[in-house]
Amino acid sequence: KKAESMADDDDESPIGWEQYFPGEAFEDSDSRIPLIEALLKVFQDNGYGQALAKIAIDNTSIPLNYTELSQKLPPQICQMIIDEPLRTIPCIGMAIVQAISQEDGREGLKTKRLIPRIHNYSPLTSLRQLKAHLIEKLVAIKGTVVRVSGIKPMVVKMCFTCGRCGCSMHIFLKDGRFKAPTKCIADGCRSKIFNPDFTNSVTIDCQKLRIQELMDKKDPGRVPRTVECELTEDLVDSCVPGDVITLIGIVKRITTFGDQGFRIKEKDKSIHTLIIDAHSVDNARQGAHGKLDIHLEEKDCQAIHEIYNEPNVFQLIVHSLCPGIYGHEYVKAGLALCLFGGVQKFVDQKSKLPVRGDPHMLIVGDPGLGKSQMLTAVSTIAPRGVYVCGSYSSTTGLTVTLLKESKSGDWALEAGALVLADQGTCCIDEFDKMQTQHQALMEAMEQQSVSIAKAGIVCTLPAKTGVIAAANPVGGHYK
Repeated sequence: KKAESMADDDDESPIGWEQYFPGEAFEDSDSRIPLIEALLKVFQDNGYGQALAKIAIDNTSIPLNYTELSQKLPPQICQMIIDEPLRTIPCIGMAIVQAISQEDGREGLKTKRLIPRIHNYSPLTSLRQLKAHLIEKLVAIKGTVVRVSGIKPMVVKMCFTCGRCGCSMHIFLKDGRFKAPTKCIADGCRSKIFNPDFTNSVTIDCQKLRIQELMDKKDPGRVPRTVECELTEDLVDSCVPGDVITLIGIVKRITTFGDQGFRIKEKDKSIHTLIIDAHSVDNARQGAHGKLDIHLEEKDCQAIHEIYNEPNVFQLIVHSLCPGIYGHEYVKAGLALCLFGGVQKFVDQKSKLPVRGDPHMLIVGDPGLGKSQMLTAVSTIAPRGVYVCGSYSSTTGLTVTLLKESKSGDWALEAGALVLADQGTCCIDEFDKMQTQHQALMEAMEQQSVSIAKAGIVCTLPAKTGVIAAANPVGGHYK
């Protein structure tokens, strides 16, 4: 009776069943029906129907705050969202459509597929902990975007036409993997030849990116881990190389054999690669002139209050910067001022050119005075600090690289040191050992952006960073 109450009078299946569970026949004894009813009751009891209906009119995704939602859902359902997201998240979407249809009776909202996007999920999972036990579970990671590919259409519903009788059938492709029908659905037709009909197929936007974990200042010698992520539908173009994002998604695996078309031998190992199917993306920098979100704990606020009550705050800051190096107070004062930065002028005025607010600094001195140690300390203190050595850096490694992907053959952008240090500080050591890389720094230091024009791709990436360089005088030391 409960299943019948969820169904519409004219349709046999409930509202939203075909949108969220395509290709599956509805049954009254389905185990997902009690879960959908429990979610629908929570939405109705808390009065979410009217608010969800307003969002659904102009949007295809519904943002859900997990912290607020977990306080109103039963603990069993909250655990199911983490352990079985592939089964639970479509049920949440169907419950949302049911709640909206009861508040707003328009037919367009009943047949619209709304995607629930979960935000503010905790705890965060480090990339080194992404292992086999987290496959098909919901995780939240935070890192820096280092590579972004182009947007491609991915087929999720393919139409096939029988080569003998001309009968049409639709096949739902899971994760965009091609799958041809095995037999014709027409009575008496045993044809196994089918022609794909791309005009009646359904496609969605798809984009791949690579995320690198944030530099751990407690373990600086380890190579940072990276993971491939896949964005679909309205999540594409939500970030550019250099952005720090918090991504919530489902861990999936893809095979590394059989991609080139050869047959897998018995002696070959069945090795898989972990990827993350993105469910929601929170960008730390919102907008072209956005600032980074820096979260302060209670002990940080207490320390700030204690420093505020000091009689000479600037002297305390200068002596706290790299205390292992004695003296050099003027140099440390300049480094501290570069860390604080200035104020950018004429940002929103179209009639005037914007003036940068980040100062740059060049330290010139004899070898053995501790210039490299002070640069390392500055890159550690900065919220987004990048330390590079000029003698081993290339022009593309400092700015941005355009790489060709091996499988698809498309061009992808990979961020360099200046783009990764956006809204932070870039420290370049051995500045005098650089040969021709000085020209690459001119645009980033003055215009605070990095432009690239190669292989038919013309784009500009933000690089609002202060450059601090250290060099030796001509001849290696002062005479």
